[in-house]
Amino acid sequence: MRSEEDPGRLWIHTPFVDALVRRKHVLSILVASYELGTMSTSQMIRSVRGHPAAVIDALGGLEGLGILSRRVSTKGRRSVEIRLTVKGLQLMDTPMNHWGRLIRKWGFL
Repeated sequence: MRSEEDPGRLWIHTPFVDALVRRKHVLSILVASYELGTMSTSQMIRSVRGHPAAVIDALGGLEGLGILSRRVSTKGRRSVEIRLTVKGLQLMDTPMNHWGRLIRKWGFL
């Protein structure tokens, strides 16, 4: 599927998709967030079985794209809750072969 703005550019060659696939653990984080719901950073690290620095880097990238949100937990000032945003839920609820439509809608081309 090609972009209407630049007919020679595929949506899979956008900075948005590069950020999703170039960071280690991103897909695991998305699936864990979708299936398990809100969790702490330490729970996420255990869930995806990744190195803490790599998981935290991926979380920051997803937060920057508006896919995840991180908020200080009400349980303690050092605990952070991670959850999918509406955009993240949209992404996970959409079959991957239709992601191009969403990425164009969000303006990431």
